[in-house]
Amino acid sequence: MGLWSGIRDSKQDIEEEVLGIYRVRNAVWFFNHQGDPKAPHVELTTGLCRDGYVDSGKVTCDPKIAEYLARMLAVCVRQHPSVPSNIQWVVSSAYAAITFGYELARQLGAQHAFTEKDPIVPRRMTWSGRFTIPTYATALQGEELITTFYTVSTVREAVRAGNEYPVAFLPFVATVFHRPPSPPDPTDPSVIALVTKVIQTWQRTDCPLCQQGSPRYRPRSHWRELTGK
Repeated sequence: MGLWSGIRDSKQDIEEEVLGIYRVRNAVWFFNHQGDPKAPHVELTTGLCRDGYVDSGKVTCDPKIAEYLARMLAVCVRQHPSVPSNIQWVVSSAYAAITFGYELARQLGAQHAFTEKDPIVPRRMTWSGRFTIPTYATALQGEELITTFYTVSTVREAVRAGNEYPVAFLPFVATVFHRPPSPPDPTDPSVIALVTKVIQTWQRTDCPLCQQGSPRYRPRSHWRELTGK
């Protein structure tokens, strides 16, 4: 039985359905590299350029959709060969992943905890002590979106540093949307994702889309110009 058996016929079917949900919610856009080279692309608040944009918040803010996606992801997690019969905790990052992480925990029959953003050090997570994961408990990290493993690693570092007892994380992270900067190794078991889509990021001076005449738009304020919708 394959990883995706029992949900749809294949991982591709899963990806198409989930991407359809994101498109209906107006939460995803990808540059068409075979289309008009002067079509617009994304400008991030950091000034970087990107050939795709995902806003999972527009999707997971709907409790029914979040429940549906979490149920799909929970089935995939349970079918992974390294998963124990009982996952006691799901841990997620602040803040966008908190509600989805809670729903994933509910689907797995686990408890949920989350890290918090460090008020002083940007992009660093902290473990406030409001949760205590007991010793020998099995923990799964669940996120709604993963770009790189920076957030994954900072979450785990915060939990291990701040929790009273050692925490045994499962050897993979579960997420709805994985948007790596380059094609991942298909044999790499470190991520279970409903959708995997490569989205590239460049400095403006190195951006091939800028060089071919594509204008830059910030997606939140210029979604209509970016997508034509």
